Amino acid sequence: MRRDVFQAIADPTRREIIGLIATQPQNVNSVAEQFSISRPAVSKHMKILEECGLVMIQTKGRERYCTARLDKLNEVHDWIEKYRKIWMSRFDSLENYLQELQSKTNNKLQPMGTNPKDLSEKEEREVTFERLNNAPRDLVFEVWSDPHHLAQWFGPNGFTITTHNMDFREGGRWRFMMHGPDGKDYPNKVVYTEIKRPERIVYHHADDEEVQTISFHVTITFEDRGGKTMVRNHMIFEKREVLEFVAIENKAIEGGHQNMNRMEAYVIQRLSEVSV
Repeated sequence: MRRDVFQAIADPTRREIIGLIATQPQNVNSVAEQFSISRPAVSKHMKILEECGLVMIQTKGRERYCTARLDKLNEVHDWIEKYRKIWMSRFDSLENYLQELQSKTNNKLQPMGTNPKDLSEKEEREVTFERLNNAPRDLVFEVWSDPHHLAQWFGPNGFTITTHNMDFREGGRWRFMMHGPDGKDYPNKVVYTEIKRPERIVYHHADDEEVQTISFHVTITFEDRGGKTMVRNHMIFEKREVLEFVAIENKAIEGGHQNMNRMEAYVIQRLSEVSV
């Protein structure tokens, strides 16, 4: 049976033999003494190594010495190097993809058409979601200002809300519980600071707890587009780090887009109801 270098180094005993004689030739008997297996078994391993060209055995007087021929391992090196280059290429592609993904994430966290280096401290804390609704402005404004309507769509996919109380006026509060799909509840409190029907709603949004961990300023604008309504949901966080935290840990960017999707779907439903 033809043997090759790969077969030779496949056995741990043979790899250990190569390691023992890698730096200098050794007596065959002294090599055999390093193993707990029988000498005939060691001799068999030595024979395979010799047949593969990894070991050269020479007789000097009454002793037999074995010398490692490490140049034969170049074949293994070349084979490994071939696939190392393939994997390094894949790692490079992965790194490029992750950088591209990070760049897209950063772009979502900054105003469109701006260079990160040119952003002001305030702009680094901002994020905006917008959606053109095929419905009149008064109807869309109502969807954002009536607790009955808000209960039908407000929140990311899989979330529902229960309103405890809502006083829709400047200085008024909206307290509600957001129920996650995992069964966890999230208390929320909104304090309205400006209401200009049907153009704008401005409020401060925070946890409805004594210790507020996350809070942000929100401005919702409703722009008439000839019977359609452009809704812009503009948020300003206390610090960029807070925005980055909710974007990554709470998936706030994805949730914000889902929130606008649900609003749009409910607006279409509501429009069909009032048109009957």
